[in-house]
Amino acid sequence: MADTIRWLTTQEAADRACCGPRTVLRAVGSGRLRAARIRGELRFLGHWIDDWLINQVMPEDADIAVAIDAAPSSRAVVASGS
Repeated sequence: MADTIRWLTTQEAADRACCGPRTVLRAVGSGRLRAARIRGELRFLGHWIDDWLINQVMPEDADIAVAIDAAPSSRAVVASGS
């Protein structure tokens, strides 16, 4: 049986990224986030959101470790040090 592709709405993409929908739309507009237009509405694949978040530029002096798990709800950013 083939896997079903789950397309996310802009709001669902924002929820997955823990940001607002306007942030998602700005990222699409600037070409940093991939999107598909289906029946006139923007749609996203979950791994497109994950890739966008992972590829965000962090300051070089930031001492942050990113814990990535397979489940989107278990994503966490943990400050280390101090």
